[in-house]
Amino acid sequence: KKFRTHYNTPQFLPNGNILTVKSGFNDIKAFYEISPEGKEKKLAYTAAPANSINGSFSLTGNIVVWAEEIPDIRWGFKSYSDIKKLDLSTMKITKLTDKKRYLSPTLSPDLKTIAVVEYSTEMKCKIILLDAVSGKEIKSFDNPNNFYIRSPKWSADGKKLVYTKAKYEGLSLEIIDIESGKETNILPTSYENISYPIFYKNMIIYNSPESGIDNIFAVDIKTGQKYRVTSSKFGAFNACVSDDKLIYSEYTEKGYDIAKINMDISKFEKIENINIIKKENYKHLVEQEQGKNYMLPELLSDTSYISKKYHGIKDAIKIYGWSITSPDEQSRGLEFLSANLLNTVYGIAGASYNSTTETFDSYLTARFAKYFPVFDISGAYSNLNKLYTDKAIALNDTDYWKEKALSLKMSIPLDLSEGIYTTKINFSTATSFKQVSEKTYYLPPDEIGNTVFNTYSHSLSFARSRRKAYRDLHTGFGQNLYVNYKHTLPQSTWKANLFTAVASVTLPGILPHCSLKIGGAYEKRMSVTQKNATHYYYFPTYANFVRGYNLNNISYSSKFYFEYTSKFSADYRFPIAYPEFNIGSFLYINRIKANVFYDFGTVKNLTSEEIYNLTSFGLEISMQTYFLQKNFPLELGIRMSYRDYYDSLKFEFLFLNIPF
Repeated sequence: KKFRTHYNTPQFLPNGNILTVKSGFNDIKAFYEISPEGKEKKLAYTAAPANSINGSFSLTGNIVVWAEEIPDIRWGFKSYSDIKKLDLSTMKITKLTDKKRYLSPTLSPDLKTIAVVEYSTEMKCKIILLDAVSGKEIKSFDNPNNFYIRSPKWSADGKKLVYTKAKYEGLSLEIIDIESGKETNILPTSYENISYPIFYKNMIIYNSPESGIDNIFAVDIKTGQKYRVTSSKFGAFNACVSDDKLIYSEYTEKGYDIAKINMDISKFEKIENINIIKKENYKHLVEQEQGKNYMLPELLSDTSYISKKYHGIKDAIKIYGWSITSPDEQSRGLEFLSANLLNTVYGIAGASYNSTTETFDSYLTARFAKYFPVFDISGAYSNLNKLYTDKAIALNDTDYWKEKALSLKMSIPLDLSEGIYTTKINFSTATSFKQVSEKTYYLPPDEIGNTVFNTYSHSLSFARSRRKAYRDLHTGFGQNLYVNYKHTLPQSTWKANLFTAVASVTLPGILPHCSLKIGGAYEKRMSVTQKNATHYYYFPTYANFVRGYNLNNISYSSKFYFEYTSKFSADYRFPIAYPEFNIGSFLYINRIKANVFYDFGTVKNLTSEEIYNLTSFGLEISMQTYFLQKNFPLELGIRMSYRDYYDSLKFEFLFLNIPF
């Protein structure tokens, strides 16, 4: 392998090939079929967990089942774990359950029953049997002590299940009889981290780090004799046995590989013959605690804590992080975030820079997310400017003014993500009370510096994207749509409106990790009946303009700006190099990439009704960098644009894809 790649939970197919979940730097997680000669065939992308300890999926015959995490449609900290089934003969995927909390599914040898572990919202754990066709519950087994159960697996006759149980005192290995429900202990409780047990003849095969390195072990069901089956240098996990052939995931410096050995019980190493290396690194901690285990109940503090009323709003002022944001296509900002313990009230303090208007905004937001709609109360302060040119009155000046706003917003964010696709929809409506001051142009003298009016905004956003591999520049398949309408009321003294629609589609490129993005944007302001309005407010544009041009510097009528703009764009992005270069802990350059682009835009002058057709094309080169070991990439680059309107080249510095 040239790059880090994982082959998890290998399983034998009926035809002798191997089924595995492959993922890595270059690969989106997917089911692959691998022939004995090593030839790989991708079968289907999957959201099955790539878990080296408890396995990714269960295979019986040509039927694959797995547990898949699915987010709640509204509540961001709530999710479900449902069972999905893939029939390899038809490649049909079926979702068997809905809004359940099932883990570690395993399909019975007769393909009729799926055993799962249910872990409820009340933190109750038990094994449940499901119908493999309908997904309905058939039977459940009591777990009165509420031990945590992991990785059940069927016996060859379908009459028993083997699994591990976690207790306060450690882990044990158990077998349960499906008919009677009687449980038999195979390995007593200990702190040995056993996992992923399977039946093999009169033995149980399982993962264990007992010898100091994770390997495959076996225990005789009747005698309790333990053996080491593999002796991997870095780790062996998740065995599968068929016709005395054993395959497993073996850890290497470039990820998990598939290893294969012949099963010969006579060559198994008895546990008492193995030199077990125990690194008891915990002992110095015990010594620091006066040689006592302070987790023992008798040594725990008996301090009583008085319960008191929880104040969600007061407790919201607890800063937990920061993020770089994109309020619109032309802006980038920095936000500091706080939230209460239940994540029902948030506080946001931020500032952003708009590259088109060359202005800064600052804002404070209180967000109330306890109910299905989310409510925001925001205060904002902006220093704005606009270039005004009007030959009729020899005007060529930039107007600077200040703006304060108090806004109330209601939004309904929906998360429809499932499988390998992330899908999000947001509906919102808002009203703002704005105060404009120190403005010079197009205001009656008695309103200069003292204007208050009300605006409204309604928006819909949709975003869908396929999961991508680490080296992919963008999702292979994605769609984005944003529609917004801002306006004042008809009876308002100030007249203003702006309609915005932005859409894009992302497709795979010709070579790996490349992408082709095709997009369009349309913005329209002012109706014909408003052209003679004296009191006019200019909503800032949302969409990016044709690259290489500045919307403020095109020869528009100054009084009413543009009536509409439209734009078509195409971007082909591809990686150039992966230098993996660092300067100590200060700077790390991970990737250098390029983007070839083409833009065509149309702008209509609102007053003269002149139409300007603008074209640009060029090249962007940028670096993905990390500063001070922060796990947040910052992109730095340059853009070269050829502009046909001026018949000239323009060079710009890019920071987070914003030109300067």
